[in-house]
Amino acid sequence: MRALINQGNKVTVVSRHWTGNEKGWDDYSKSDNRTIQLKEEPNLNVYYLPYNSNNDIKKNSIARKSTFINHFLKGVFHTETNALKAFKEFSRSICKNEKIDLIIVSSPPINLIRLAFELNAEFKIKCICDLRDLWDSNLLIRNKKFTLSQRIKNKLYAKFFRKWTSPNGIYISSVSERLSEILSNTNNKKCEIFYNGYEDLMLNEIKKFESKHFEFSSIGTMYEYYRTEVMTEGLKLFLKNKNSNTIRLNFIGLSAVPSVEKRIRKELPNAFLNITQRISKEEALQYLVSSQVLFHCAVREFEGAYTTKIFDYIGSGNNVLVAPGDNGGVIDALIQKTQAGKIARTPQEFADFLEHLYSQWIENKTIKYNGIKEQILFYSRSVQANRFVKYAFSCYEN
Repeated sequence: MRALINQGNKVTVVSRHWTGNEKGWDDYSKSDNRTIQLKEEPNLNVYYLPYNSNNDIKKNSIARKSTFINHFLKGVFHTETNALKAFKEFSRSICKNEKIDLIIVSSPPINLIRLAFELNAEFKIKCICDLRDLWDSNLLIRNKKFTLSQRIKNKLYAKFFRKWTSPNGIYISSVSERLSEILSNTNNKKCEIFYNGYEDLMLNEIKKFESKHFEFSSIGTMYEYYRTEVMTEGLKLFLKNKNSNTIRLNFIGLSAVPSVEKRIRKELPNAFLNITQRISKEEALQYLVSSQVLFHCAVREFEGAYTTKIFDYIGSGNNVLVAPGDNGGVIDALIQKTQAGKIARTPQEFADFLEHLYSQWIENKTIKYNGIKEQILFYSRSVQANRFVKYAFSCYEN
């Protein structure tokens, strides 16, 4: 958005009201019935709309199932977020009353792809549908065995996605190679790739906090299916004969999944641990820039899946320790391409790398970083945003 504005374009954003304190799905899906609010800046209008959560049929299981099936057969998806209903009429009024050259929608929810389709059909305005995720992330697991119900739902998702993105004036983009492959195979259209990237402008403004500790940090939610054995066993090896006065293990946001927190607390000595609930983006970035090493647990099962976290990690200028890696997948390739850290496949490799960094820190209070700046810069939000702007203009002019 900022990249479009910086090049002299006028941008109108249609969103919904947010409190700014959302930390989980329950928060994001709550109703907010404040009236329409307009925030104006040079070349930018942002409209915040009321939002009504669709919880009206939850109490009656028979009604819920009947409505759910009826919705699916008609291509009415993700009704719990209610985005199509929330945005449609207001978006139509803007298209009627203003000169709009191009529409960009960000999905999920997938019903916003339907909104793009309907606006394109009514107003003949070209649209870019930018998919941040799939309708079912399990499609990223090759050879995944789906239940009959899951297969039917995914066929319906694919059917309507193909219908909604089939017009010549609708273009698609995504955030990874694997996602792009699946989408292109679904609708036989080229899908451009724009990575989530790291917050380069925000990172430049974050000041490091002073610490007497060697800071090991894992930032963000860790889920039950994460394979943490290499990390926990590697940390046990590393912490032998170490003092908690000089080392701190930060697990930021770990408490969001109590079962994983319990597992980590059971495995690692409490004296070294700093475990928190989810925190603000700004606080998380402070840990990011102030740590000596950043831990990332690559998820092998979801093939080709990046996380925003891994881009923030490589953009921090600090060493990244990935364990156990994604078996030659995109995370391994990203670390190898940028030389931003180490992929540890065994606890001993994990412990040895930490020992190598810790020894430098004990001696100099600084650590050598071998990241390749030019390669890392490509994954910044600024570069990715400028790439997207060029693509947007090419769609408009096509």
